[in-house]
Amino acid sequence: MGVDQEIDNFYFTIQTINNTLYTLDTELEPILEQLDGALGNLDAALEDVTYTVKAVSDRVVDVALKVPNQWVFLLLIFLINLGLLAIAVYLARYSFIFIRDGRHRFHHKKEFEALPSQVDVESEAPRAPPPYGQVLASYKYRDYTPVSMEP
Repeated sequence: MGVDQEIDNFYFTIQTINNTLYTLDTELEPILEQLDGALGNLDAALEDVTYTVKAVSDRVVDVALKVPNQWVFLLLIFLINLGLLAIAVYLARYSFIFIRDGRHRFHHKKEFEALPSQVDVESEAPRAPPPYGQVLASYKYRDYTPVSMEP
């Protein structure tokens, strides 16, 4: 291999890189122009939003400065917020208890047990007597001797 052939290889490599970069530049130029236009529009929109927010902020400050005894209104709003928060906490607690106790479930006919107020005592079969320990526990506080109150 001669020096002339190495120079031709370098020249061919540089020419290939140049052609690739030119093709890439020509293909990216319209995309970059569209991207630049879109970013310009976004910048203008954000600038408009900034001016609008600043105008609203200035207007709110002007109105707040014109209200006499503004601390009374702020305190009233704070107390209303506390009341609403207390109601929300109460409802969340009540909902949790409601779900935990399973009151939201409907009983199926097979699993349904009547409430004690709905049970017909006369039609029930006789029950077995309670265990001896339960009987003792039920008489625990009834086992006393009355004392007369005479002086």
